[in-house]
Amino acid sequence: MEITAFLTTDEAHALGRKYAQAGLKLTPHDCKPIDDAIFEQISGLTGTARCKAYNALRGAFNHGWNQAYAAQEPNHDH
Repeated sequence: MEITAFLTTDEAHALGRKYAQAGLKLTPHDCKPIDDAIFEQISGLTGTARCKAYNALRGAFNHGWNQAYAAQEPNHDH
């Protein structure tokens, strides 16, 4: 999945949902495009600002992925 636009947290959340719906997992391989896009977007930041920006965007992405995954798999309690 190619990501070419600037991401807001809402867009990262929606993208996470799309990833889960497409059957992609939260693995380094499947998430390389999102990490590359985030790192490109925050490249001008340093220190704490860079960490906070990455955490906000990747956290929104992960949250969206988890919501969509939970909706697809109703019985996670084994």
